Amino acid sequence: MAVILDVPLYANVSGLLPVVQVLVAKGIHLGTANAFMMRVVDLSFQGTFLILLFN
Repeated sequence: MAVILDVPLYANVSGLLPVVQVLVAKGIHLGTANAFMMRVVDLSFQGTFLILLFN
């Protein structure tokens, strides 16, 4: 669910750390928060464009 919800977001890791910190403080497991953070950075528009361009 976390991976599906973060696809439209565009952020970098330093901007996403406070969001992940709040999510963990509210009770989300560290693995879910880690997957969320990795997918937000990986599935940005530019990242998706580069993956499609070089495949």
